[in-house]
Amino acid sequence: MKGAAIGHANQRYKNGRFIGITERLLLPPSRQTRL
Repeated sequence: MKGAAIGHANQRYKNGRFIGITERLLLPPSRQTRL
């Protein structure tokens, strides 16, 4: 379970970084302040 949690956190970090980059390019500034 611990290994799965670490793997999930790693995946969320990578996905979050990617989504953050794309959202800064695509979405209006009002959404950016939430990230």
